[in-house]
Amino acid sequence: TALPTENGFIYKSKEYPLSLKGTYQPQNAAVVLEITSALNKQGFNISDEDISYGLSHTSWAARFEFVSDRVVIDGGHNIDGIKALKKSLLSLNRDIVLVIAMMEDKDYKACIREISPVAKAVFATQLDMPRCLSSEKISDIIGSMNIPVFVNNNPKDAFQNALDFSDNSIVCVCGSLYLAGEIKKFFS
Repeated sequence: TALPTENGFIYKSKEYPLSLKGTYQPQNAAVVLEITSALNKQGFNISDEDISYGLSHTSWAARFEFVSDRVVIDGGHNIDGIKALKKSLLSLNRDIVLVIAMMEDKDYKACIREISPVAKAVFATQLDMPRCLSSEKISDIIGSMNIPVFVNNNPKDAFQNALDFSDNSIVCVCGSLYLAGEIKKFFS
């Protein structure tokens, strides 16, 4: 088991740096360490310096990606991804405001019900795509959960409204890689 530290993790009594955020990333990195160990036993030469460099310089777009000090983007769109996101958001010990859009062909009800309780408010939006779930349907699912929900069919406007509303909260954009891509344009 990999134990998280402030800037990385400890695995087998050794500390490693880790640039990826998210509570699940130390365990993923431990798998990388096991793979590199197996490769080295097969004759490869992957040094500790190479491993440390790789772990400290890896980025993964739209996976618990902080694009600013209080905006995180996560394109997770299935229940496992949403559960991992939820755990990572809760580990921040900060108020959360969600901006969410999802595709109709995903298990959107389970995902929305799983992630919404972490938020002090949710901004439901949608994308101009036939597969996209309407922001009204998102609002209907959240409405029964006693969480403030605001509907804006324009993702950029929904995001801006969430920023304006959020004060010092973390704004998390989630539920769709398409939405993640739209919002990332603000930070390019």
